[in-house]
Amino acid sequence: MITPRFGLGVSFTGTAHEDTADLNISIPHPTFADALADDSAPTDGKLRRVEGAVNLQAMFVAMQNERVRVRFFGGPTYFNVKQDTISNITYEQAFLFFQPVNAVAIDTFETTESEASGWGFHIGGDVSYFFNRVAGVGAFARISRGNVDLDDIGDTVSEVKAGGFQLGAGLRLRF
Repeated sequence: MITPRFGLGVSFTGTAHEDTADLNISIPHPTFADALADDSAPTDGKLRRVEGAVNLQAMFVAMQNERVRVRFFGGPTYFNVKQDTISNITYEQAFLFFQPVNAVAIDTFETTESEASGWGFHIGGDVSYFFNRVAGVGAFARISRGNVDLDDIGDTVSEVKAGGFQLGAGLRLRF
């Protein structure tokens, strides 16, 4: 705290998620222009996404007495995202050369890990209840938002959202 009401801080957050993805392809007929064949399938394994963030924050103490402290905070957030992305889909195609009959089936896929960083923002609040002069409990809520540019299929770049809503609770120590 710089003054009794204003302070600066830094916090670190992170999340990890694993889930299957839906693969979708639409392949044109080799000789007929409007004869697309479609297929979709889920991935046979889970893809992983790991997100870390450094939150630089300015804090304002809205209320403080011997037992209760209420703070609001906000500022810029630096995001780092590592994510499994689909890098190649192989498929089998069957068609009739002189008729607009076309069928495809997803065969296999390959994944690569993409990593990117970018800036965003966060805003939140914290409520603490102290049992004595030093120790207490508290809870916080924060929302953060940002965008990072991840490599995608064919060396294109996709803008991916980072951040989200967070809740937390724990021990509070006051010095």
